[in-house]
Amino acid sequence: MNHASNTSPFCILPSTTQPIESWQVLGEGVKLRMLYQDVQSGYQVGIIHYEPGASVPMHEHVGDEHIYVLSGSQQDERGSYPAGSYVYNPQGSKHSVKSPDGCSALIHWHKPVRFID
Repeated sequence: MNHASNTSPFCILPSTTQPIESWQVLGEGVKLRMLYQDVQSGYQVGIIHYEPGASVPMHEHVGDEHIYVLSGSQQDERGSYPAGSYVYNPQGSKHSVKSPDGCSALIHWHKPVRFID
């Protein structure tokens, strides 16, 4: 959802986050439900969901990233993060993410990520 020009409060009800077409497939077993996006600044907020065993390859954060793990767990080169964990990845940091048991997380990006070959 692009809300760059929206200056009024808004709400996305649970019924609008459930339809399968509202989730964007990012890779095998990984999908994103965008909740807020400002195309001018690059700022995004969404819910990311990993099926058990899914992963995201090595990438660099062009801007800060904030993650709050809602359910399950995810891990990267620095550790494992169970439900209730807050993870901060500053601009310039690099990592890959995997979720052996599956995971859902609220994620905020200040800029999109850049995947590393």
